[in-house]
Amino acid sequence: MGTSRQRTRKPGTSLIMQLSAEQHQQLLWLTWHSLSSVEELARIQHKNTKTIWRLLHQLETGNFISHVVLSEAHRIFRYYLTDQGLQYLAQSLQLPSPLPLAQSYPVTRADLQARLARIDIHAILSTCISHLLATSPAGSQLVWYQQPWKEPFRSSRGQQRFVVYDALYIVRTPSKAHLHYAISVDLPDRPFHSREDRSFLTHIQRSQSTPQPGRPRPVFLLLSIPARYSFWADLIAPLPFLQGAIGNLLQLEQINEQIWLPLKHLAHWPRNTTQLHHLHSLFPPLPPSSASLPNTSISPISIHSSDQAPCISRSLPVYVGADLQHEAQQFASQAPFKQAHLMLEALRGGKKTQIETAAMLSLLLNQQQKTILSWLTRHPYLGDDDLLTLLHPGKTDLRLLHRHLEPLIALQLVQCSFWEDAPTQRERNRYHVTEIALRYQAIRHRRSLTSYLHPAPSGSWQQRGITLLHNQHSHTCELYRCIRAIYALASPTTYSIMYWKNAQEAIRWHQDALSHKIVFIRPDAEFIYQLPGNTLPQSLLIEYDRGTTFFREHIAKIEAYGDYQQTTGKHLPPLLFILHRSHKRKSIQEAIKEAEARELHIFLHSEEEIHRYGLQPLLADLLNTRFP
Repeated sequence: MGTSRQRTRKPGTSLIMQLSAEQHQQLLWLTWHSLSSVEELARIQHKNTKTIWRLLHQLETGNFISHVVLSEAHRIFRYYLTDQGLQYLAQSLQLPSPLPLAQSYPVTRADLQARLARIDIHAILSTCISHLLATSPAGSQLVWYQQPWKEPFRSSRGQQRFVVYDALYIVRTPSKAHLHYAISVDLPDRPFHSREDRSFLTHIQRSQSTPQPGRPRPVFLLLSIPARYSFWADLIAPLPFLQGAIGNLLQLEQINEQIWLPLKHLAHWPRNTTQLHHLHSLFPPLPPSSASLPNTSISPISIHSSDQAPCISRSLPVYVGADLQHEAQQFASQAPFKQAHLMLEALRGGKKTQIETAAMLSLLLNQQQKTILSWLTRHPYLGDDDLLTLLHPGKTDLRLLHRHLEPLIALQLVQCSFWEDAPTQRERNRYHVTEIALRYQAIRHRRSLTSYLHPAPSGSWQQRGITLLHNQHSHTCELYRCIRAIYALASPTTYSIMYWKNAQEAIRWHQDALSHKIVFIRPDAEFIYQLPGNTLPQSLLIEYDRGTTFFREHIAKIEAYGDYQQTTGKHLPPLLFILHRSHKRKSIQEAIKEAEARELHIFLHSEEEIHRYGLQPLLADLLNTRFP
């Protein structure tokens, strides 16, 4: 797996071939933007997609480029240079060999695999960059692009550190001014992990406060979804001098519209939504500066095709090697148990083999399978109907799910366990991801492995938080049944669920004023939802009560919520108690009264009501409640 082999020339390929200026231009764009799609290349060059497809087809027929097929929003062909394409381009640029290109630009096999390993991030960046280029002032020119990009800075102790962005993008306007953007992608299915994100933002602020001599500070752009804005607002609040903007991932294709919110206004989200801007109005171009660009010896975007056709030698140096798609297909032809064994060994190995394996999985898995892995990473022990509702709302045929789930089980990315107390046979199967899948997720999301796994007493690795869910298996599965009903009964006329946080993601904490101990409040789940005709997201905390909690425990739980609100000064979202046993309603009402939690908005609804109506009874109660 991952072995480079000499590319064999396709029969009938001419040793000497003259490319048109338009064909040559596609090679130049793929030098900087490897693994671009037809749509993205067309958008950048302001050309028709049919024209670009025709040019790419001609280049691929001549073996100058190749492609991989990826399942993203839909099946997408992403193109890259072959070794023959690299040699042609190097000779047309009058370079002695393709080596300078291979050293300076993301065209080698290792570069391609790194992008494929994090294809979700790459796809978002490709869309973002192509729109930024397409909407830059007329006559602008791309002069620098690097993905990813490390920005050095000095720590408070004077030590050199790096902040890693997903990309750096610099455009020169016709007036010779520059637009500098450092971009970070917050994937929608990435689990919340505030420690890692807080450190990232702190490093950015430190980097911005101590820029490199002679280099302007790039503008920080964070691409996320509105459901996660409140998460980022909490992290950015203690960093008042952090400069940049947050943009809505869901509206990337409208990047010239007002979708950007300055980070300094994020603390007021969602109340203050009038401060959305055009990106170029927020951050005007920097004045011309000869020292404003990173060092680079080649700028292929500004070089045009030579008059003479280069001579392609018979013996090509190997920078890209074997066809990536073909290699993935060969790997897929092996027995599943052998694939699983090879993947686990590779993902436990060095960084190179980890990236190679993650790239292979990106090519092998379709979007539905990646979505299944994401749901199970955040919510272990989901069942068949849970997953089917999340993936295909309104459908009941489990074959829609199993055609994607069974290959994951065969590859040992997902394992099946059983809920012994399941009310029906259909609800017995429960699924969780394996170490292979979690290691892949860590690479795919660009997260540390410890965000997903921790060493188990047996010496193996175990998913974080799964032991607690297993120990209260019935509580977990019954909570999931309620959540499934909430999703199933959502509609354009009632409410829509934007995000479902698991128990770890919903945790809040504060320091007790008297004991100075850290006190946690731990809801079972948190929903971010949206009402019809309302663009603002709403939040809701969930407590699922099976009727096994004692009166004093209820008082302590409710007091903890009240103490958090009083100590931090932050108003908590409404709290919904879902009652498995309706007769516990009176006991919890008395506990609320005893705890004197007057500032909390607590609602009690039976599990039967939730299964029948979803959140609609709660929403009716909320309409009659005044909030601060």
